[in-house]
Amino acid sequence: MVRLMLAHLLLYSGMSLSKTTWSLYLDQKHALPLLAVTYTAMAVTGVAGAAVTGWLVDRVGVAGVISVGSVIYAAGLLLRLQHTSWLLAVVNGVVMGIGASVLTTCLRPWLVQITDDDTRPRAVSYRTATTDIGIALGSALLTPLLLFTPDTHTGYVAGLVLPALIIGAIAVLRPRHLLKPRNTDTSGTGPSAVPKPMAMGVLALGLLSGFGLSMLVPYAPLILNRADITPSLVGLSMSGLAVIRVLVAVIAGHFDRKRHRLTGLVAAELSIAAACLSTALLRIPLATVLLLTLVYAGLAVAAYSEELIQADLFPEHLRGRLFGLSSSGFLAGDALGGLTGALILAHTDVTGLLVTCAAAALLTACAYPLFVNRMRAQAAAGKGRAPER
Repeated sequence: MVRLMLAHLLLYSGMSLSKTTWSLYLDQKHALPLLAVTYTAMAVTGVAGAAVTGWLVDRVGVAGVISVGSVIYAAGLLLRLQHTSWLLAVVNGVVMGIGASVLTTCLRPWLVQITDDDTRPRAVSYRTATTDIGIALGSALLTPLLLFTPDTHTGYVAGLVLPALIIGAIAVLRPRHLLKPRNTDTSGTGPSAVPKPMAMGVLALGLLSGFGLSMLVPYAPLILNRADITPSLVGLSMSGLAVIRVLVAVIAGHFDRKRHRLTGLVAAELSIAAACLSTALLRIPLATVLLLTLVYAGLAVAAYSEELIQADLFPEHLRGRLFGLSSSGFLAGDALGGLTGALILAHTDVTGLLVTCAAAALLTACAYPLFVNRMRAQAAAGKGRAPER
C-alpha cells in the first residue's frame, strides 16, 4: 500500500510541477502555440493509449506495464525543454500521451489487486487525498526552484527536469507479488471478451465525466474572478478548494457503506448540478466561494464512489480493459470539452460553462443508476444459467 501511495504522490506532484512550469517556460521563449499542439497530440494519443494499456494489464500484469510507462512519460517530460520545433511538439505530445495514459490506467487495477472489500474504501480515500496533495505540492515546488536558482530560465529548466526524475522513480516502485488475472483470453471473442453493453456504458460515462469536468476545473479561477474576487484571493480560494477535496476524500473513506455508494454518487452529481446553476445565477463573492466548495466536495464524493462501484462491478479478468476504456472515455470527453469550452466561453462567458457542467452532472446522475442496475441484472442472470456441456 505504501508503494502505491508513494507512486501517486510522485506521479501527480511531478505532473503538476511540469504543467505549472511549462506554460511559463514557453511564454518566456515566445512559443506558447506549441502548448496547444502538444496537448492536442497528447489527448488523441492518450485516448488510444489507455485502452491498449488496459488490454496489456489484463495480459501481462501491472508491474511490467507501469515500469515501461514511467520511463516513457519521463522521456516526454524532458522533451518539453525544446521550444523551436513543431514536429518535436507533436512527438512530445504522442510520447506524453502514451506515458500518462499507461500510468493513470495502471494505478487503478494496482489498487484493486492489493485490497479487498474491507480495505478498499479507505485505500481509495487515501489514494484520492494523496493525489490532491501531490497536485498541490507540485504546484508549490516551482517557487523554491525559482528562489534558489541564479535566474528565471535556470529555474524553469529545473522545473522541467525535476519532474522527469520524480516520475522516472516510479519504475523502481513497481508493485511486487501481484498475480496476473486468472483468465487471460484477450482475443476479444472468447469468454473473456468485454460485453458490448458494458464497454459502451463505461465509455459513455467516462466521456460524460471528462466533458463535465473540463467545463469547470480549468476555469474555476476565472469563475471566481468574474464574481469580483481579486486575483490574490483567487489563489487562496483555489488552495482552500484543494484542501476541501482532500478532507472530503478522507472522510468518505471513514463513513463508507457499500449499499450507499450509488446513492452517494447520484447525490453528489445532483449537488454539483445545483451548485453550478446557482453559481451561474449568483455573482456574489462569498456565495460563489461557498457554492464552489460544494461543487468540489461533490467531485470528491463522486470520484470516490465511482471507483468503488466500478471495482465491484467489473469482473476480475476484465478490470484492466474496463478501467482502460473508462480512462479513454474520460480523456476523449476532456479533449472534446476543451474545444467546446473555449467556444462557450467566447459567446456566453462563464455562465455557459457552468450551465453545461450542470447538464453533464444531471445526465450522469440519471445514467449511472441505469447502467449499474443493468449490469447487475445481467451478472445475476449469467450466474443463474446452467453451464454449457
